[in-house]
Amino acid sequence: MKKSGVFFMLAFFLSASGASIFGQDVEGFSLSLGLEGNGYSPPPAESIGFGGRLGGDYRFGEMFSIGAGILASTDMGKLAAFEFTGKFRMYLLRSEEDLIKYYMWQPLYHIFLELAGGAVVLQYHDLKGLQGKPVISVQAGVRIALNEYTTWYLEPYIRGGYPVIFGIGLMAVYRFPFQGVFW
Repeated sequence: MKKSGVFFMLAFFLSASGASIFGQDVEGFSLSLGLEGNGYSPPPAESIGFGGRLGGDYRFGEMFSIGAGILASTDMGKLAAFEFTGKFRMYLLRSEEDLIKYYMWQPLYHIFLELAGGAVVLQYHDLKGLQGKPVISVQAGVRIALNEYTTWYLEPYIRGGYPVIFGIGLMAVYRFPFQGVFW
């Protein structure tokens, strides 16, 4: 069976079951709160830290957003990190553009790449004092719509850069409905 046939059968069963596909926002201000597991280097490259992330961004048009974020994480023994970054995001792919255009379906997700830069303050528990370092990271993820009003989203992501070697996280995002969704 061809891919298009499988897709239309899946679409038929989803629509028959009452499942809905939610639209995406185009413009607006969003706040996000989430959790991240990460690894900073050096020296404790073998340790994995966990922490919380808070962010905000303004999306202008369908393709770009700018914003800022903070992260506080610790590995409960060797290192605590406080990260402050500015970010630029580009949305690369919307789900099934042809179906949206020709069959009036709404997109369920957007894939994005994000470039972040700023500073991190590291507190090594075996050393006295704080150490500041510049931060640059690249993040890839997906924004998934959770409701039909396009105000709630989930954003799973991965990131890498310096001095953070890796980060894996999940954000809950609320987009403010400036465009009259509730009135």
